[in-house]
Amino acid sequence: MPVKKNKKSKNLTMKSHTIPKRNDEILSVATSIFARHGYRNTDVQLIADELGIGKGTIYRNFPTKQELFFAALDRGMERLYAHMNKVFEENLEPLESMKKIIRQYFAFFERNPDLVELFIQERAEFRDRPQATYFVHKERNMDRACNIFDDLISKGVIKDLPVKSLQDVFSSLFFGTLFVHYFSRRNKPLSESAEQIIEVVIMNIFKNPKQAI
Repeated sequence: MPVKKNKKSKNLTMKSHTIPKRNDEILSVATSIFARHGYRNTDVQLIADELGIGKGTIYRNFPTKQELFFAALDRGMERLYAHMNKVFEENLEPLESMKKIIRQYFAFFERNPDLVELFIQERAEFRDRPQATYFVHKERNMDRACNIFDDLISKGVIKDLPVKSLQDVFSSLFFGTLFVHYFSRRNKPLSESAEQIIEVVIMNIFKNPKQAI
């Protein structure tokens, strides 16, 4: 049965916006340079040189290095959710949708490791921010994930657990796994972590794990 969509979810899901091509190029290179050199050691001139443009072109679009850094983070998160939304749009059975979401989440970060580095720099350099960029975007995009849990519970596929708690646990598990993988510099791909999470989740929240697999 397809995942149910509701107006509330549609309205609360963060609307992606198209970034002008030049700005997207700037933010792509900025992400790479910030990840390579660190926020403090990155001069905007380094980014301009990499792009072969004048520094003024960057400042016309992003008046300060700080705004450029946060825009790079926002771009990364918007790309993540655009990637994840493709799974929701497939209207898979809730169980298959859950599995694919887990796999696609880690596949995205396997291809975009620089974004994890920016998460770390944001925490180090801007500790006084009310909420980290990752969690701002997560809150704006959580309704669709909650709908999957609602469907699975209503069909008796998983245990009747608080949906918000399930969503929080999954989010923490995903985010935490990224950092464990990053700091331990593991040689295994993130896709292996995805399969481990699927196995552990199925064994603990599904009523009939063997059927779920």
